Amino acid sequence: MKTRNAYFRPLFAGLSVLALAATSASAATIAATGWNVDGILSTTETYATHDKPFPNSYIWYQQGDESATVARPGLATTGAVTVNGTDFQLQSQSYSGDLNNVLRSTGTLTLATPGQYSELFLLGSTSGSATPTIRLNFADATNSGFFSFTSFVGWTVGLTAQTITPGLTNTGTSNSFNGTMSVSTINLTPYAGKTLVSMDFTGANSNVFAVSGIPEPSIALLGGLGVLCLLRRRR
Repeated sequence: MKTRNAYFRPLFAGLSVLALAATSASAATIAATGWNVDGILSTTETYATHDKPFPNSYIWYQQGDESATVARPGLATTGAVTVNGTDFQLQSQSYSGDLNNVLRSTGTLTLATPGQYSELFLLGSTSGSATPTIRLNFADATNSGFFSFTSFVGWTVGLTAQTITPGLTNTGTSNSFNGTMSVSTINLTPYAGKTLVSMDFTGANSNVFAVSGIPEPSIALLGGLGVLCLLRRRR
């Protein structure tokens, strides 16, 4: 005859596995609209005719550009970027047709698919002194109000564990610089259960290239765990 502990042990083990799956989600890339400058030079464009939205006519470049070097090869043609284990997806992957792919200074990014997140990760860089702020806008018509977040590192800092240096150019002719990008983290746990719709940004010289986030654990899954517990206790 099974003891009570033996009877419950398989159930609790299964619940533990499900709970771990619900609470250990990894960051996922977030698609958004609202990018306001074309800040990446593709291999199908020329430096001379491209927009140069950053100070001193600097611009990031794509792999295969004439400015590429071994140390600073440029941004991947797929638009995929990974910093310290967090994946990002740059906008306008072809970087062609003068499509905007960076949010510079002030603007609004609207999520292609609103969602609930516990953390956001912003990939960006600063091109001068910057004190950026962000406001989170939710589906219930509330918002977080503007608050400061950790500024991205300056674009000439160089490579660390928290950065990448795909490269910058201000001539387009085999002349590249660090072009450092880094990640800033936004904690959304005070807004648990709220659906994020858009983000407003302010702050001169702050440049956002991509957004990723950790989805909140599924409320339905966690609720189901509770029901399983109740059913098991009645047996």
